[in-house]
Amino acid sequence: MLRFQEIGGSLEATLSQGITKSLAERPSEFHLLPTASAWECLLRCWSDGVFLRELAHRFWKLSLQIIARYCTWIEEVWEEKWLSESSPFTNDTNLAPSEGTQSDRLLFLVYLHADIESFADKLKHFSAMTSTRLDGVSPQTCEKLYHSIEESKQQLLSRLPIVTQFILGEVSSQSLSQLRQVNDIPRLFRRTNRDIPTKPCPYVAAVLAPPLSFHKAYREVVGADQLQRWLTLIFSAITQQFYSSVNDVLTSVQKTEESLRRLKKVRDRLSTTTPSEGKGLGDDDKIRQQLVLDVQNFCEGVESVDVKKDDVDKLLELLNLVEAARSKSDLPKL
Repeated sequence: MLRFQEIGGSLEATLSQGITKSLAERPSEFHLLPTASAWECLLRCWSDGVFLRELAHRFWKLSLQIIARYCTWIEEVWEEKWLSESSPFTNDTNLAPSEGTQSDRLLFLVYLHADIESFADKLKHFSAMTSTRLDGVSPQTCEKLYHSIEESKQQLLSRLPIVTQFILGEVSSQSLSQLRQVNDIPRLFRRTNRDIPTKPCPYVAAVLAPPLSFHKAYREVVGADQLQRWLTLIFSAITQQFYSSVNDVLTSVQKTEESLRRLKKVRDRLSTTTPSEGKGLGDDDKIRQQLVLDVQNFCEGVESVDVKKDDVDKLLELLNLVEAARSKSDLPKL
């Protein structure tokens, strides 16, 4: 009983320290202390000097409880509030408190995802690790025991999609807030006599910055395939909102254009002078041109991290949307 209490108490002490104290000391097989502690407790259950053959069933039960407690801890940390002031994750003093907290949380979530995968991978070899301790146990019983570990592993892996959702939310939310500037584009050109735009608006770089920084920061932490999947989902979330914003602007531009055209016809009919021909590109065409430049620049950013345009939801539709709008105007192709 003392052994069980000691092992369980050791794990509980680590899990109760909170997120901000969960960064593992290097070198370690895992990024987070709770993961390392859970695995260490599992190994202790079956180590020399601790394991007792006559209590094999109790040690097996304790092993399952350790995995279950780790799974519960994962769910608990989703609800835990972050205090960036006491966090060891970020050392950048130039970040504002909210930025530091967001960066800390993202780093923790990526580490958590990597740890869950590593922990589950190690459980694949748990049967071989414990087989020498189960001499004399019937094959049927052993199979049931190993099946219970497999079930625990699947329970652990079932947390990955939710961790992924949190990761995607952390990155994409930073970009989505920048897309509000799409609605400001008409104001840049209406009655301002601006030149025809030749470069994308600054907001595009701000939209791209979070996913591109994410790629740079974590390409050494997670596998290339996993990172590409995340980036594809992140860009998909951003593009869906981008499409909606651009579509709203183009719809508004078209309505304004039609209204002005009707007004001009009325004025021309009432005027005794010859209707004047339009000179140069109108404000609406400049707005469309700006949107084309912005969307094309966004696509270049997506492809710069080897994400295919075809894999990003609504991206091809977004390109077609601005190209179709341009084809109806007097704009030349870029």
